Amino acid sequence: MDLHSSYGYPGRASSTSSSSSSSYDPGIYTPTAGPYPDESRTRTPTPTAPKMSAPFTIPSYQGVNTHTSPTNPWAKIIAAAKDTPPVPVSPGSSGSASRSPEDLSRSSTPTPFAPQPLKPFKADPQLLSPRDDYASPPPYLFATFPTYVQQHTSGIPYTVGFDEKLLVQLITPELITQHNRRIPQIALRQGWKSPQHVYQWAIRHYKTAFLLWMAEDLQAWPKAFVMGLEDKDIPYAEEALKGIATNPSKVADLQWKVAIKQLPRDGHHTEFTTSQVVPLDTQPNIRMEVPDASKKKRLDCVKFCDKTTDVIFVRKRLDVKNGPEKEAILAQIRDFHTISHANIAAIAGSYARGQTVAILSERTEANLVDYLDTFAGGAEQLLSWMLDLTSALKYLHDSRIVHKSIRPHKILVDPRRKRISYAIFGITQPARASATALWTPYSTEPAYIYAAPETVSRREASFPADIFSLGCVLLEMATCAKGLDVSSLEAYRSTISHDSSYHMNLERVDAWTQQLRVSKPQAPSSRIRRDRHGAQIEHVLNAVRTMVSAEPESRPSAKRVVSYLEKGAAAQQVRRPRRRSDVGAEIGRAVNEREKSEQGGLWGELESLNGYYNHQGYGGSGY
Repeated sequence: MDLHSSYGYPGRASSTSSSSSSSYDPGIYTPTAGPYPDESRTRTPTPTAPKMSAPFTIPSYQGVNTHTSPTNPWAKIIAAAKDTPPVPVSPGSSGSASRSPEDLSRSSTPTPFAPQPLKPFKADPQLLSPRDDYASPPPYLFATFPTYVQQHTSGIPYTVGFDEKLLVQLITPELITQHNRRIPQIALRQGWKSPQHVYQWAIRHYKTAFLLWMAEDLQAWPKAFVMGLEDKDIPYAEEALKGIATNPSKVADLQWKVAIKQLPRDGHHTEFTTSQVVPLDTQPNIRMEVPDASKKKRLDCVKFCDKTTDVIFVRKRLDVKNGPEKEAILAQIRDFHTISHANIAAIAGSYARGQTVAILSERTEANLVDYLDTFAGGAEQLLSWMLDLTSALKYLHDSRIVHKSIRPHKILVDPRRKRISYAIFGITQPARASATALWTPYSTEPAYIYAAPETVSRREASFPADIFSLGCVLLEMATCAKGLDVSSLEAYRSTISHDSSYHMNLERVDAWTQQLRVSKPQAPSSRIRRDRHGAQIEHVLNAVRTMVSAEPESRPSAKRVVSYLEKGAAAQQVRRPRRRSDVGAEIGRAVNEREKSEQGGLWGELESLNGYYNHQGYGGSGY
């Protein structure tokens, strides 16, 4: 069965209206009787359209009656319109108000709407022909230059006040608006074969175009267009720029300064979208020692990709689940920015990207754990750092801030600068911050080892808990200042309980402190320095015994500890011992003063005797 016999198609000729004319008949369908009209339709053969003897051209309407021309495909429609009687007009209505456009024509025959020619397209002929070096460009690239550029294309280049160099700066929408009128001028001045193609590429991928412009590599624009460089591919690898840029390395380094969203290093927060790249380069050769309690945190070392500094930063990334959790972390970051102390690390910068919030801090050479493990002497420096840590804790407590996580792993040491400081603290997920820390006995987590008894027993951490944790840290520093190592202290306190924490071995800790007080320092070689440092260390140990008390009420405040350590340090400033040469010089000075005193007395007696004789008349010229 012929499918065309069941369903009719428009444009078919009817058998009842076929004509022998050579003009094309659009065709008419004639329904027949049947239960379903669609099934009973018949199709009559369609006459073959006449072939034109010449190519079709737009008809001319001057001197030729195109309405009845046999070559006009609209002739039959026009003829049918002649036989149609005009629409009657009611006597009570004005003719002009209800007439159709055909009635308003001067001729009695309505004029059909003939197809109009397209507007002539003015373009360089060579642009319309395919090139061998690249595929045919899409149609939107054939747009002409702006009018103000076409006015200067008569052979004399537009160079009034024109500078083809662009200062290195961040590419912003304001910069694009300021310099976008220069792009077509640049394309025309370079003498490229297809300047319009390059112009359209530059205005679509302005970041790549401006990047090459700032790198003084305008000749790379045509190559970038041919190779299909697009802004969405930024940042470019140096390998991707070879064969395009004159100096690929220069362009690859410059893109981090001008084409990538910047990450400030002054502590401000930055928001990145998931499509934007964070300008940080991970340092895989530097491995971060993460304690057991911090395995869930993502810590790594990074550098800024713009290479303006060689400083290495530590990045801590926190995953957030929703908006409120993210806002809570950002509030913690804002609160930490209010802290300003020389012995508390600062936030170099922070950012958020997707479901991640990250903070940056400057990396130091070691933490206190690593420093004490490799300690090679220098008790005087340790004693100074003890006072620095206590002063920083006093500053926090005066600001009504509880540290909650004092331990050697979160204390940063910079031996070259002779600085010690608390690492960034108090920034974590709200769920972890609000939940009570629960540890199992014999845990090896640093947070458990240095925690106060009330913290482990599910009570909220407070100022006395910070004092307890700091006392444990000072005891380890005093142990190293005495010439012993921290592992000896750990083995001693865990001998009976096999639990290395401080709060579970307070009696052993107190016994170690007592033994350490009476022992002689082993690090310094000079007897005088050993005596002086031993007195200072003993003064610190007296404070430690009260700081690690079992009851929070028995512990001193940070202010009292600072005052005690300052007075002890001032009292231990002993007088420098005199050498043998100094003693001899002092004896000589005493002899001279005695001789002068004796001579002065003798001359005094002689003067008084001479006066006596003169008074008695034994003196004068008569003598």
